[in-house]
Amino acid sequence: MAIFDFKIQKYKVRIGNNLTDEYGYISVVMRGMIDCLGFDEDRITLYFLDNKILPKQAYFPDKKHAIMFLPFSDITLYIDILRNEKPVYAHCDSESPDRIEIITGYEKVGEEEGRGTAAPDELPPH
Repeated sequence: MAIFDFKIQKYKVRIGNNLTDEYGYISVVMRGMIDCLGFDEDRITLYFLDNKILPKQAYFPDKKHAIMFLPFSDITLYIDILRNEKPVYAHCDSESPDRIEIITGYEKVGEEEGRGTAAPDELPPH
């Protein structure tokens, strides 16, 4: 069993029609993608599809790469989280790929983004 959490450091967004992506162990046709990187080549890729039935999520511990498949209608939600929240983490579990997720750190109620004193970078409990 491989469980891994990492802090997302940067991300890239692709949006279009019939985009393709291939990592050698997976090939995807999608409408959008958010590729998130941590330190040491840790990666979580979110593929946004029009399919009503989505492929299962996957985590490849040897590649340090988690993959989520989500409806295209959710892409703005994830862009908003990555753009406005800090810190943001990826949680990856090879035994329970349905538990691959994006997690924010705790924030004080009513705190405006970038105005308050943020809590130390601590991973919230699952």
